[in-house]
Parts: sequence; structure tokens; C-alpha cells
Amino acid sequence: MGRKLKTFIGRHVRLKYKTFERAVRHARRPGVFENLFVVAAITRGMNKLVCYGSNIRVIVSLSDIVLI
Repeated sequence: MGRKLKTFIGRHVRLKYKTFERAVRHARRPGVFENLFVVAAITRGMNKLVCYGSNIRVIVSLSDIVLI
């Protein structure tokens, strides 16, 4: 599984609607958020993806993203 996840690093992704809404609701900064992220890393042991947007960072599973 880890080898498969490594192929996503550096790729642009969008979050699924419910995941994106949850991330925006829990964001500490008010503002406009765009559903466009870059996969930056993989968490160790949990097989989750660390994704960065323009002003938000989220940690999600593979099933929560959509490739662009």
C-alpha cells in the first residue's frame, strides 16, 4: 500500500465534497477555500496523505481524494 501511495506525491487532487466541507468547517482561519490540493507527504504507519491547499493543510485517506 505504501508503494502505491508514493505515486501520489506531487500530484494535484481535489477532496470529495463531504471531506472538503468538513475541512473548511474545522479551519481556524475564516476565508475562501479552494478545493485544489497538492499531495506533499504520506504519514508513517497510518497510510494517510498530507495535502496542502492555498491556505489549508489536511490529512486524508486515499478514499477521500479525486485525481485531477
